[in-house]
Amino acid sequence: MKRYLILFAVLSLVAGIFWIGCESAPTGVNGSGDDEFDAGKAVLPDVALENIIKVQNRHTARLMKISGVVGTASGVGADGSGAVLVLTKTPGVGNIPKSLDGERVVVKVVGEIRAFPKPEGKGKPGGNTTDPVDPTTRFDRPVPIGVSTGHPAITAGTIGARVTDGTRVFALSNNHVYADENTASTGDAVLQPGTYDEGEAPADTLGTLFDFEPIDFSGENNFIDAAIALSSTGNLGKATPADGYGAPKSNTTAARVNLKVKKYGRTTGFTKGKVFVQRAV
Repeated sequence: MKRYLILFAVLSLVAGIFWIGCESAPTGVNGSGDDEFDAGKAVLPDVALENIIKVQNRHTARLMKISGVVGTASGVGADGSGAVLVLTKTPGVGNIPKSLDGERVVVKVVGEIRAFPKPEGKGKPGGNTTDPVDPTTRFDRPVPIGVSTGHPAITAGTIGARVTDGTRVFALSNNHVYADENTASTGDAVLQPGTYDEGEAPADTLGTLFDFEPIDFSGENNFIDAAIALSSTGNLGKATPADGYGAPKSNTTAARVNLKVKKYGRTTGFTKGKVFVQRAV
């Protein structure tokens, strides 16, 4: 496998899923309430955030053993100070400490975190425009990014971006979209639109599966869910449909709390948001 190409997945599809052993069990009463975590426009120095992430890493494994805890993260409070977030399924989860290694702990109720089921009906765009494009339809070539795509054996996913190794052009998406959760073979057709949106090979072939990062289903760490399909500039454009954000910049930037972000997806269309926390696990 040409693993170096999968590094392009950092552009949009990195999933920081990891478990780190804890040095000591958390003790004490529940951490700060949900209303105390409102990042506002606060910006935490990188050094301070790095320390909070280290504390989070040290204690995540044991925090996850508390009934009702579904994750942890690192973020910035309303006063500009950093905090370790403990993500819970419901309010009132007990035995969560107020602090860890001198860093404040904030409880954030997020509900149950689970993968979405496969769709039962053809997707329609969300977005926030008055005249949205339907990302689930077939597009003339070269197709925009952010629209329906997939391996013939799956339903449909999204073209995340067009990437290049300097010579060749690839469509970037997820392993579960292009590699069918490790079961596909390099050279398999990739469609636009996806099969669920009535795409068929060979008429709708966008390219061929070139490489993917395998997903580990044994319970070990997974950091990304990514795959790339070899395409061409004649088949694949580099910008979203007209109602989206256009072409992303080729230079990347590190994520940070309060960084404004935009996304264009097969099901959602064009959406906007901002980074709320970092290193969520």
